[in-house]
Amino acid sequence: RDKFGQSPLWIAAKNGHDAVVKLLLKAKAKVQRFRDFSDTPLNIAAANGHATVVKLLLEAKANVERVSFYMSRTPLWIMSEKGHATVIKVLLEAKANVKQLDWDRQTPLQIAARNGHGAVVKLLLEAKADVESRDRPGRTPLLSAAKNGHDAVVKLLLEAKADVESREVSGRTPLLSAAENGHDA
Repeated sequence: RDKFGQSPLWIAAKNGHDAVVKLLLKAKAKVQRFRDFSDTPLNIAAANGHATVVKLLLEAKANVERVSFYMSRTPLWIMSEKGHATVIKVLLEAKANVKQLDWDRQTPLQIAARNGHGAVVKLLLEAKADVESRDRPGRTPLLSAAKNGHDAVVKLLLEAKADVESREVSGRTPLLSAAENGHDA
């Protein structure tokens, strides 16, 4: 490990070097090792959208549910935020928990909806994500998508029977949140 706590496997995973990752795994590199108080090789490979490296690490028994020290986020949560549908598919095939909460009680669906990642929202809904999940302030995925003007995501959530009358802690509905922010959705 270097002075930052980065192992060779962590660095190779971060940079998407699948051939190096294969070599290191063959040499029995530890797949669960954290970078000091940060992420595992799986977390960092997922965060950077390296689907092949993610597959290799999962085949080597990396824990798909291992949360980062930073805000308790799983690889699935991180990918839902970034919108990498290819990596999301790999993680869902490995049985990643679509209902896992981060420190603010946000699910992967919540964060994907908030950021307007329609392809990811669709994958998470197909994997039975809770369309009525609520974060700490009581926002549902529908309210988050409407507030940010993500029309296509709003449509997907409504098709999944999201409650259009749901209210966050302050009493705002998805429609009111959209209107307050100048959006039609």
